[in-house]
Amino acid sequence: MTRGNARKPNGEETNGNDFQNEVKKQLKEILDSMKNISDQINEIKNELMAAKRDISKITEENNKLKQIINLSTFKVDSLEQYGRRENLRIYGIPESNENIDDDGEQIVHDIAKLLNVDLDNWDIQRAHRLGRKRSNKPRPIIVRFLSFKKRNEILNSKSKLKNNQVYPSAFITEDLTPLRSKLLYYVKHHCDEKFVMCHTRNGNILMKKSANYSKAQHSKSTEKVEGMGDWLVVSTPDDLFKLDIDVDFTKLNYKPLLFNLDLNSLK
Repeated sequence: MTRGNARKPNGEETNGNDFQNEVKKQLKEILDSMKNISDQINEIKNELMAAKRDISKITEENNKLKQIINLSTFKVDSLEQYGRRENLRIYGIPESNENIDDDGEQIVHDIAKLLNVDLDNWDIQRAHRLGRKRSNKPRPIIVRFLSFKKRNEILNSKSKLKNNQVYPSAFITEDLTPLRSKLLYYVKHHCDEKFVMCHTRNGNILMKKSANYSKAQHSKSTEKVEGMGDWLVVSTPDDLFKLDIDVDFTKLNYKPLLFNLDLNSLK
């Protein structure tokens, strides 16, 4: 075998330059293939980055839409509560075992006498039981008054029902929307450490701060009750969040959105 030649596997000799050229050719093909793969990877990365930007934008727009829905829900709830302003609910009045409805208006008149409130027939628009009759628990009575002033007389005198002999289990509440009823139940059962008292006025939930609840803690509150410095107002789930209260919002079927909505950005 002469110098500079190589031998093929079958024993034939081949020129060294041809072998080197073949190796270079294959190496070039490999490098070109690797470059194509690299280009494809970069293209996929760019597409992923673009997709992430699109997802981020869609998520932001979705959150804004959710916030708009929440604001609309609160607005509708506020209007619904305003429509209930002449109503009261009376609980704990026994029902007869017969399959007939008792006289709701007469019961309201009986309650008014116990409260020492003068009530005429024309003060009541309607009074009746709510829901289907149950064997283990009397249904509440809902009353709609024609006079808001007379309605407040009844409500403001409700404490006189304590220890009465006619309806010993009776108590009176405002007629709250489902959302505000959930809020009231929640604050009564989960805010004992920061608030010592809780009741409603004109459909809003009023919470009296405890001595341990400092000014710094409620600095985010957006509304206080005029003339009642130790009381705070709750009318939406967001109000609980602004009060720095640890809230399990899932119990209210509500998820707060932690950003400020700029409605002008949606135009």
